[in-house]
Amino acid sequence: MSTFQERILAASGSSSGTADTDPELYRYRSASSEEYLESCNYRVWSTELLDRFLVWWMRPVGRDEAEQRSLERELRSDEESPLHIPLEIFMTAYYERYERVKGMASFLSDDRAVGPEDAAAAVEAQLAGDADYRAQAFAFIEGFVCFQ
Repeated sequence: MSTFQERILAASGSSSGTADTDPELYRYRSASSEEYLESCNYRVWSTELLDRFLVWWMRPVGRDEAEQRSLERELRSDEESPLHIPLEIFMTAYYERYERVKGMASFLSDDRAVGPEDAAAAVEAQLAGDADYRAQAFAFIEGFVCFQ
């Protein structure tokens, strides 16, 4: 594992790879990240990105399978965690750049939002039955992969 990957893993939590769920740390990083994004008009050049944001916005990779599974479980958790910041930052920028600025609705729009009470089933149904939703969701996923 590279030194940079070690820094990303360390920023996500403890050196053992278990994510830190400290709500204060999460809120500080999330607020700082959103302020930075807004100051850049939701357009960030990788050559100008501050080092701390580069580390905070990368999703960590475990050193082994057990550590990776632990990180994946934490990522799926509803608790506020620094592991959620990369996706949240991307979602914020995506929304601000493509919906608010261009006026385009996407699968993140409120009119397509589903409640927490069976969100997985609702999303599965929309993916299966709505070609536009499916295309936008896959474009979002591709964009997030490029972002990472």
